[in-house]
Amino acid sequence: MPLHDTPAGPVETREWGDGPELVVLLHAAASSPQALAGLAERLARPERRVIAPMLNGYGRTAIAGAGDSLEAHVAVAAACSGFYPATRRIVFGHSMGGLIALLRAMRDGPPDALILYEPIVVGALNRVDPEDAAALEWDGTLVRELGEKLAEGDGESGVAAFVEGWNETRWAAIPEAARARLAAAASTLAAETRAVHDCSIDATAWDRVTAPVLLLQGTISPPLVSRIMTGLLRRLPRVRRTVLAELGHMGPALRPAPVAAALEDFLRRSSTPPHAQEDAD
Repeated sequence: MPLHDTPAGPVETREWGDGPELVVLLHAAASSPQALAGLAERLARPERRVIAPMLNGYGRTAIAGAGDSLEAHVAVAAACSGFYPATRRIVFGHSMGGLIALLRAMRDGPPDALILYEPIVVGALNRVDPEDAAALEWDGTLVRELGEKLAEGDGESGVAAFVEGWNETRWAAIPEAARARLAAAASTLAAETRAVHDCSIDATAWDRVTAPVLLLQGTISPPLVSRIMTGLLRRLPRVRRTVLAELGHMGPALRPAPVAAALEDFLRRSSTPPHAQEDAD
């Protein structure tokens, strides 16, 4: 896989195509560009280049001096947009990758379009709303129990509970090699899920996301997803939500075809979406 040198350190990527339109795909916690390969292959066009980087600490990517893990991931996302000249830059983020894409747009200037599949943006929640508070507590319990199990030396059971909470696939049904990889990444998953759960967003940052935004979610995802989406619809200036039938939180990895179709439909639209439009599949 290509390795790009940046002033802050190397960034490893998977890449498809070499056209003037650039699409950057940001993976979820404890995942990798491989999980987004099916989506990338469906997005590949002669006029388009698709880049899926390893986020910081994954593969050979190593960003120095970027503060906490989320800041380092944002630095990776920002670097990818500058690797090649492009006539149009589009950023897609899944789960934690969606949060990273949003933070990057808030801090370093927005891309030409932003597509977020079930981004874990707890800063969009209203913590005094009972439904938002309950959904946040559900995630907090999973994050806390993952950390406790890791401290007890039983990271695998903590990972299994966390994955089953967020994933539409039971732990036992995941291939053995994938379970082993996830268990080995228990400490990374614990640290990153805690950072995501604790990530706050300044009230003045939302209006800096001036690009059109597509929010994608499945119908069989955890309730926290819908609460976050509702908050994002209220806060982002130019946003559309599309709900994809019978997809869950791992839709981009497990069923990339409908995700790619929704993304392409969004990019084909000649007019920019007004606030809070919704589609259903």
